[in-house]
This record gives sequence, structure tokens and C-alpha cells, in this order.
Amino acid sequence: MPRFLLLSALSLLGAACFVQAAPVIPIDQAAAIAQKELKSRGLDSQVFITSIGLTADGMANSEKYWYVRWSEGIKGEERKKEVGMKIKMDGTIVRLVEGPDGTEALRNHRTRSDRPSVLDLKH
Repeated sequence: MPRFLLLSALSLLGAACFVQAAPVIPIDQAAAIAQKELKSRGLDSQVFITSIGLTADGMANSEKYWYVRWSEGIKGEERKKEVGMKIKMDGTIVRLVEGPDGTEALRNHRTRSDRPSVLDLKH
């Protein structure tokens, strides 16, 4: 009997991890934030939004965000291009930058997250 109760409790806990709550920022507001960002940078006439998707960092205890993809890469420094943005549920944005080798990196223009870290060094 205790084994049955333990299995039942574990299955309920597992099911609770997969239940998704509604996002704090609705999709229309996320689209408006992304469009406003393009317009403020003067890019709204040449670059447009191709997709918006709700994504999470992981399965349990994950932070949800809106993943916005641009129609074309926006050229940046050092042969990098911005391919989209993350819109977190608190309204902050993080630009998604792709390097010349095709790898994607996060770049938050309000913090130091675009600077190299010791963890980024190749061994």
C-alpha cells in the first residue's frame, strides 16, 4: 500500500510539472513590443516579424518567454547579425545575435550579458 501511495504522489507531481499557465504577457502585446523595437530603431520598413512562439528554458521551474524571429538578420558589429529577440514575462527584451559561424548568442543591450565570459572560453 505505501508503494502505491508513493507512485500516485509521484505521478501527480509529474503531471503538475507539465501543466502550463497562461503567459503573463499575451501574444498581441509581445508582437506590439517587438514592432515598437523595430520602429524605434528605424528598421520597420525593411525588417518584419516572421514568427512568435512561447518558449521555456526547461521543463521544471522554467522561465517562459516569447521568441520573436526577424525576416532577415540585422547587421551588427564583428560580422554578427541580430536574428530576433526574447521577450521575458516582465517585459524586458534580449536581442538574439548570431555569430559568423552560425551560433546564436543572447545580447541584452541593457546589461553586460553580451560581453564574453570565462565560461565562453574554448578549451
